[in-house]
Amino acid sequence: MMKPYLREADQELVLWVYLSHALYEETGIKNFQAAHNPSTPLSALEDHEIDGVLKKVAVKIKEAALTTS
Repeated sequence: MMKPYLREADQELVLWVYLSHALYEETGIKNFQAAHNPSTPLSALEDHEIDGVLKKVAVKIKEAALTTS
């Protein structure tokens, strides 16, 4: 099961999805759990691969919602 990362100050759950090539490594988002493997953005995947990743992301969001509510 994924371990959600929470901001200490306000306890918000942050899960992010890497959509297209960007410099996320140089921003604060790098400190939070990506909802999928950030080594490849969604825009670099084939359509059938994107569908699979999005399903996994949905499952992780559901799991996180159930464990933090």
